[in-house]
Amino acid sequence: MRTGMLLDGSAELAASDFTLTWERASVVDFLTPLTETHLRIIIKNPSDSTNWSAYVSPLSWGAWGAVAAAAALLPLVLVAFTMAGNFKIWRRRKII
Repeated sequence: MRTGMLLDGSAELAASDFTLTWERASVVDFLTPLTETHLRIIIKNPSDSTNWSAYVSPLSWGAWGAVAAAAALLPLVLVAFTMAGNFKIWRRRKII
């Protein structure tokens, strides 16, 4: 472990890809990072088959229907409110 050399005094600093964990932060000081990296964990699919519904399975079909209905109806509602608001402004200005 890289923090072991810091703890036993054989090293004074370490410049490497350290993942900040509570255990490490309790024994060594971390500086503000200069760059930020994003770690990914990739594992082999144990069944050797592809589950094509993995992205839609967290929600039920009813929930997906509600999302689709909201996506279809929300623009219409927003346009209707915008037009109604503009109509009131025109009437106040005696344009119509």
